[in-house]
Amino acid sequence: MPETAGRRPGLYVTREIITKAVCGVGDKCFQYARVLRLPEDQSLSRILGTAITRVTLPEPREMILPTSDDLSVPVGGSFDINVWYSYNDRMDTAVLKDRVTVSELLPMTMSSPPAGNEVKARLALTQHPECTFVDPHGDGAVRVGVRFELRAEVIAETKVAVQVAPD
Repeated sequence: MPETAGRRPGLYVTREIITKAVCGVGDKCFQYARVLRLPEDQSLSRILGTAITRVTLPEPREMILPTSDDLSVPVGGSFDINVWYSYNDRMDTAVLKDRVTVSELLPMTMSSPPAGNEVKARLALTQHPECTFVDPHGDGAVRVGVRFELRAEVIAETKVAVQVAPD
């Protein structure tokens, strides 16, 4: 016979347990567009390729956040955009470089309010920066698009209510 047989439902007692748990999450796709200018003595013949290098966006890490009703996780870092192109009627090649600095806020969706004062966030890069487009832009310029995605989780003390049967 199960242990709960013969017990009346009204005899359960509700208890609160305080534990650390994920209280909120945030995902965001960041998109940047940059216009890179060729040197004045060069005329673009053809775009040969692109690369994103020197990425210093957040690796998985934890940080302590101030508690507030409108919680956002700060994101900072940088990366280089490189565009390989030909000029001089496809006789010569060169690379355009541009350093992009990132300083954004990632908004969080909270599933439960934190019970304590210490709130931590775990931040991870879920999609590395990649070029989404590269096009000639007017005379002597190239327009480049870059996108990447980040995910954050807010970890804090939270209360969990459980029903306990008395002995």
